[in-house]
Amino acid sequence: MKIAKMKPWEAYRASLILCNHFFQTGDLTYRAWMNHPLKKFLFQYLVFPFVCMLFFQGIKLVDAESGSEIGFMFVMYRNQVAIGTDIFIHPEYQAKGAGFAFLVRYAQYAHQKGLRYFIGKISSENKPSLKLTTKKMGMTRYYDRVILIPEANIPKHDYVYNRLQLNRLPKKAVKEALQFVANQMFSRQFQTHVEGMGGVIEPLWLGAVHELRYEGELAGYASVSTTDSHPIVRICFLPKWWESELETAFISYLARKLITKQQAKSGLIGVQAGCSEHHMQLAGKLKELGAEEKEHAEVAVVGLFEQLAQLGEREQVASFSS
Repeated sequence: MKIAKMKPWEAYRASLILCNHFFQTGDLTYRAWMNHPLKKFLFQYLVFPFVCMLFFQGIKLVDAESGSEIGFMFVMYRNQVAIGTDIFIHPEYQAKGAGFAFLVRYAQYAHQKGLRYFIGKISSENKPSLKLTTKKMGMTRYYDRVILIPEANIPKHDYVYNRLQLNRLPKKAVKEALQFVANQMFSRQFQTHVEGMGGVIEPLWLGAVHELRYEGELAGYASVSTTDSHPIVRICFLPKWWESELETAFISYLARKLITKQQAKSGLIGVQAGCSEHHMQLAGKLKELGAEEKEHAEVAVVGLFEQLAQLGEREQVASFSS
């Protein structure tokens, strides 16, 4: 087996296969496009392929002897990070160890290229992929629930607003922010709090990240994206600020800015924060204000290429190769 880059026409064909798979399985992430035939057609044949081919690189796993394609995925590169969308394995190779082999071969390839981290975006309904990446390959699964708080219940912290700063980071500083979050995730002192720290990484690779400062001191990072008609605020606080009044102050500060900009059309603000432990602490506080939790459409998994590449000596890869 070998890893190879896709040609443009191969990437377009692969995007059609992948998008059709999402529609057939009723993937939560893409349900908004399924309800209208014209929107569905435009998304599958224009929007989705355009995004895949413009922002991502198509990578395929090929049988070295026959030359047949075993599977593929789309990958975006940022600094030392590779961000991959769902891996697709062709039906005739499924349940035979091909997904494991693909990720291991790609990890070896990426590690040789000097990449350090792999971030995978997986649908929360794709249980086989989640099992493969987290249980079989030991990647870290991030907290995949979102806290929804109604606009009317957003706490007021007017007394502290004048001490809060929200600074949109320029692209040059985003790299430093990404390195900061990665160091937090993988340093020993944060090993017990790794799960969920990457909630801020998605906007980091897109460049839409903000600094949170209290009286000039860095308190963490935050970003905003819109899904299911309500904005999701992803917050990564420094551990020293966990369980502090500053957490809800920053959340309400961000929420009111979104409301002012009329981004919160449904009247709901979604929050993802910290590691699993931190998220549960924050969820408990916000539930007292009328918030609720629900499953998010996507789960992020993260692994170190150096460790993933070492899995290549396992029997599963050797047996699949033969």
